[in-house]
Amino acid sequence: MELEKEKKEHLRFLDEARASVSKYRQREEDQTLELSMDLADKGLLSELEKELDLRIDGDKQSKETKPKEEKDKEKTKAPPIGAPENCEDYFFLAVTAIKISCAMKAPVGSAGAFRVNTEQLYEQCLDAEIPFHEWYEWVKSQFDERLQNYLETEAKIRG
Repeated sequence: MELEKEKKEHLRFLDEARASVSKYRQREEDQTLELSMDLADKGLLSELEKELDLRIDGDKQSKETKPKEEKDKEKTKAPPIGAPENCEDYFFLAVTAIKISCAMKAPVGSAGAFRVNTEQLYEQCLDAEIPFHEWYEWVKSQFDERLQNYLETEAKIRG
């Protein structure tokens, strides 16, 4: 009689624990979705579009006002042999696509991805002499590495 009562009590506690875990998981999912929506509402994409527009406008203005010799001096390193003439634009678009992908994979940790200086990353790519056809994968690996480091740090913090 006593054991049966104790068993029922344990089963009740177990059911409550399961319900609590379920509610906790749902709350975590809701918070992640909410944060993701907040990021979208705050205009990460619109900020990114503005930044791209400014760069495009700046490029147009600089091309119109600077002589060819000055433009050549600005480039610190030439793109790889065999790369198309607009390869820098391709690089910036690839980085943007990967930043957006990071935001979709881990909305909480993606803010850091948008702080990455694309121009410095481009210079690193050129310095490492990565062939043009491997740029996307190289950039993706750079961001995956940073995202993985972030997730590991978060795991350590949460214990």
